[in-house]
Amino acid sequence: MGQYPNKIGQYRDGLYRRKVERLSTADQAIPSSKSGTLFFVPTATTATYQLPKISSKWLGVEFEFFVQEQASSDDIKINCALDSSAAIQTNFSSVVDNHSTVIPGSTFATFGRFTAVSSVVWILTPGVNSYSMSSAATDNLSGWTTG
Repeated sequence: MGQYPNKIGQYRDGLYRRKVERLSTADQAIPSSKSGTLFFVPTATTATYQLPKISSKWLGVEFEFFVQEQASSDDIKINCALDSSAAIQTNFSSVVDNHSTVIPGSTFATFGRFTAVSSVVWILTPGVNSYSMSSAATDNLSGWTTG
């Protein structure tokens, strides 16, 4: 690998920019070399994106996903199944839950950052939006749930 995986962004035309990559709607594994990338996930019928296997040498590897509005919240899955002992942690239903798969909590556009904080733990930081909607819609906006 030519670059350190935690180096994010690039300079082009004299401006610092984040790397943004549009994902295909086919199942695919995300390589650790793409750390720092913001992935745009288009509308799909079903797609699963695999986070890479991590180790203590790769702490801080980070990916962000912007999931476009979907027909069903179960259409997009992000998991860490490449490592059977790994888990995604966030505050789902208790203080900390461990899960191998997460999905958007609604069909609304959703954002989340996945960061490797140990050799077996990914932390999901959900995005926060401030749209003016009904309370039911607002509660699920940018949220994630278990898959």
